[in-house]
Amino acid sequence: MTSFEAAKEDVPQCDVFEDQISSYNQRVAANKAQLERLLQEIGQRTPPDIEALTAARDTAQSKLEDGQQTLTRLKRDLEAKHETQKKVDALSARIAELEAEYGPIGELSDLVNGNNDRKVRLPDFAIAAMFDEVLVAANQRLGPMTDGRYQLLRPDDVVGGRQKRGLDIAVFDANTEKSRPTKTLSGGEGFQASLALALGLSDVVQQNSGGIKLDAIFIDEGFGTLDEDTLNTALETLYELTNDKRSVGLISHTEQVKSMITEGFDIEVTPSGSHVHPRRSAA
Repeated sequence: MTSFEAAKEDVPQCDVFEDQISSYNQRVAANKAQLERLLQEIGQRTPPDIEALTAARDTAQSKLEDGQQTLTRLKRDLEAKHETQKKVDALSARIAELEAEYGPIGELSDLVNGNNDRKVRLPDFAIAAMFDEVLVAANQRLGPMTDGRYQLLRPDDVVGGRQKRGLDIAVFDANTEKSRPTKTLSGGEGFQASLALALGLSDVVQQNSGGIKLDAIFIDEGFGTLDEDTLNTALETLYELTNDKRSVGLISHTEQVKSMITEGFDIEVTPSGSHVHPRRSAA
């Protein structure tokens, strides 16, 4: 078949072809018009950096994916925390119930263990109360022995901004009207304070022992630190104890003391050993 004969077969479709050509020409004209309009809008603008924009897009996409993964992880964590919060709320409610039951016992425990305004434990409070009694009794002895100059007391300590009385001892000097540490006392004064404390303790123990009487007290040395007047005062104080039907034993190397002891014995130290020699004062 010749090309003419083949073309003759398309003659019936000429109208279709003309419509297609016309439609094509219209699209070409529209595209040209749009192209001219876009060229006018673009003007002298610099063409965009496609590579940079592509890289920025890829970076943003990567960040988006990372953000989505983080969001998923945070959601899981949040759900876990919600579950934990539910458990905490349940335990808190249970703790509140237990604290309500424990309250009275807890307050008593705090009081006993020193969680109170005074920061003092019950055993310490009891000891301090007994100690105050001992000091009161001791001062009844120390006052006369020192012509009313000295009184023993417990000083106030400041702990955490609060005043608290410990178990230390200070001495109030009436001559200076000030308190000072007992270590500032002279040897004789220290002996008097120690003797007063020993006698005060003896008095308090006897008063609080349910009728048990302490019939004897022993004092070992210390007399050598006393001057004559102080020694006489101390011995007079001890002598008064014998009027209460209490025996007083003195251990001393001081001749003046030994001469005033009505009954006693001497210890003689020899190379062969120590020997006891009974001794009585001259009638």
